[in-house]
Amino acid sequence: MGKLEAQAADDAVTTLKNDFATVVAIASFNAVAWYIAIELNTRLFFSFRRYRGLYFWSIWISSWGIILEPLGKCSTLMVIDSFF
Repeated sequence: MGKLEAQAADDAVTTLKNDFATVVAIASFNAVAWYIAIELNTRLFFSFRRYRGLYFWSIWISSWGIILEPLGKCSTLMVIDSFF
């Protein structure tokens, strides 16, 4: 990571630490996304009798993508913060 990129990442983390409303908004949107994805997973397994077929697996993979994407973004911010 270059010096300008490191400075920009440091500024982003500092901004998030100082802006409580933004942190609460990010946490709220992540919580809603995770709730919907977990609900989709439970409905998926209760609705399908056989766990095969393209439709079942595409819904299952996309619901896990909804769970993992915000987790990756949050962990990226934490990793950047821990190095500085």
